[in-house]
Amino acid sequence: MTCPGGHTVQGSTPRSRAGQSSRKFEFPAVVCAACPLRPQCVKGKGGRTITVHPQEALLQRSRAYEATDEFREDVIRRQVVEHRIARLAQLGIRKSRFFGRQKTKFQLLMASAVANLTLVWGKPAAADESDAEPAPNMLCVARFGLHSALAGAIRRIMSRPAPRAGFANAARAAA
Repeated sequence: MTCPGGHTVQGSTPRSRAGQSSRKFEFPAVVCAACPLRPQCVKGKGGRTITVHPQEALLQRSRAYEATDEFREDVIRRQVVEHRIARLAQLGIRKSRFFGRQKTKFQLLMASAVANLTLVWGKPAAADESDAEPAPNMLCVARFGLHSALAGAIRRIMSRPAPRAGFANAARAAA
């Protein structure tokens, strides 16, 4: 390990903290005391101490990858996905409003449809499709029609009686 002043230390001591083993490099206080860069490196009385993460090689490869154009493309793609997931959380998919798998799945599908439609309707049209773009009032009509269809589907699903478990269901069947 080499410090910014050019001093090198060879040995390291193993260190274990919170289940992670790392390596600790300690520069002698005598070497650091004579160094002109000491105020930039060390604030205490002793020498400089450097602890190297057990996954340091992986961290360095990750930092090198972050400097590439491929990483920038991945970040953009990831940002789009994370925004969609955040939008689904805003639309209430963290907790089901209903009992039963079918209704819960329906809630997830409805939230996904709303998130996808807002994504599609929010995008500007491409330059070559500008002639085919519908008028704003037609978009309102389309949205209202979709809203009406979805509201009807929700009413139909919500009006179904939920099957009851246990004794009450058996008593109802016998009557």
